[in-house]
Amino acid sequence: MRNSFAPRRWRLTAERRTLLREIHTIPYHFTAQELLSRMKRKRKKISRATIYRTLRLFQQERLIEKVELGGENSRYECISHRPHHDHLICVNCGKVIEIQSPALEENKVKVCQSHGFLPRSHTLQILGYCESCRQKLKIP
Repeated sequence: MRNSFAPRRWRLTAERRTLLREIHTIPYHFTAQELLSRMKRKRKKISRATIYRTLRLFQQERLIEKVELGGENSRYECISHRPHHDHLICVNCGKVIEIQSPALEENKVKVCQSHGFLPRSHTLQILGYCESCRQKLKIP
């Protein structure tokens, strides 16, 4: 973990280390409030302000990604140990389906090259109806 901070020389404080370890254990898209609640349950005294500052720092360091999945709160996910993926989001129930598509990634590269564009990152979210909601709502 320490090497992740080396290029920009951020100090890996005890609080940051604790938060990073916890984030690595979360298998879903989490909110800052959920992270704070997890810390409280584990009797870790980390303030809300520290959590928000650290989430911003971890985004800059490309350890986590902020993901807007609808709703009021921003969500985050750990990307430092996972391959890139995109999201299908059900507009009815809020279900999030993570997808990986080599063909989509290849197309992204081709599109960027054709425009002389050097991509740094991207997010793709496709909004629609999941199979369950389609059946409930009788959507073909």
